[in-house]
Amino acid sequence: MNFKKMTLLLALSVLSSSAFAGFLKDGGYLGAHNGKDKVNLLVKPAPGREGSFFAVLMKDEKKISLYLVDEINSSSYSMTPLEVTKDGEIGVVNDDPSLVISSAKNNKGQDVFKIMSANSSNNSGFSGYFEFDGQASKVEWLDIEGGEYKTAETKNALQISQVDSKEREATAVFLTKDINGTFTLREKFPSMYLINQNSVLATGTKKNQLPSAIGVFLQKSGMFGGKSIEMILINPKNDSDLKTFTRK
Repeated sequence: MNFKKMTLLLALSVLSSSAFAGFLKDGGYLGAHNGKDKVNLLVKPAPGREGSFFAVLMKDEKKISLYLVDEINSSSYSMTPLEVTKDGEIGVVNDDPSLVISSAKNNKGQDVFKIMSANSSNNSGFSGYFEFDGQASKVEWLDIEGGEYKTAETKNALQISQVDSKEREATAVFLTKDINGTFTLREKFPSMYLINQNSVLATGTKKNQLPSAIGVFLQKSGMFGGKSIEMILINPKNDSDLKTFTRK
């Protein structure tokens, strides 16, 4: 094959693969829920699942839902809630999407999109409608961050060890009224961590395999350039039940 033919073939291959590429990109979007409340949509590519993402959809500190986002075509995606499965993993319990993303171009040529109900059997996560007009989120979805954390009530609420890069886990010691003891934080999906309590028995330490929460780490930008890192525990059965820890 000569050079000109090879170049043409490569160009057609790139064109073919990009022609159906969706509009979502790794990062964060700022939008509105039901026309008023601010929301953030944070997305990360799903490894081994081309065109798909994992997503955090959050409204302040009131509600956070986690999703698997799959491309339907170049202008739409489905959003299926992620939950804790019966075997103690993060996954899809009901494979019907609960939400659908649809995009368009505004008068500035920017990708804008709306999120609406999929009208399916899946009622987990958010309801209502969302509008995103091209604004970037000031919230960043991080990997696990070791260190000391506080809450509004407790100065020394949480200590997270350094991360074991091979096992993708860390030890977390909680000292709050609601949650206390030693736990293991283990990465199950990119930047999503299951928290398992460790029980100390006569025969040694035993890890409780039933997760009590899903943890995510977020970095928020303040008004004057300051940044704060939070670890938020999301109750798998009620994503309005959140526990927030701020790194000191």
